Amino acid sequence: MDLRIATSRNHQGATAFPPHSPHSEKAMAGAPVKGHARRARMRQYLTRFWKEQGGAVTVDWVVLTAAMAGFGFAVASIITTAANDPAEGMGARLAEIEVGS
Repeated sequence: MDLRIATSRNHQGATAFPPHSPHSEKAMAGAPVKGHARRARMRQYLTRFWKEQGGAVTVDWVVLTAAMAGFGFAVASIITTAANDPAEGMGARLAEIEVGS
């Protein structure tokens, strides 16, 4: 029988203790955790979180989409500013023209 820390997993992903054991994860889930056991469990959680790659693609797409949206707003701002002066000049020119019937 493997007697590692109750929260550790073997190479196949199964817990080190059988499910009916008083040291299994299910049995310890509601038990208060003290001192080094809490730090060990948090360290294990953070290590698993750090190695997880499942959400990395989502984060990449969010960053790329935000960058493209920002670029689009910057271009729209430049075009709007640059197009204002010619439009005002064209409006003034059209106002000068008299249309006869």
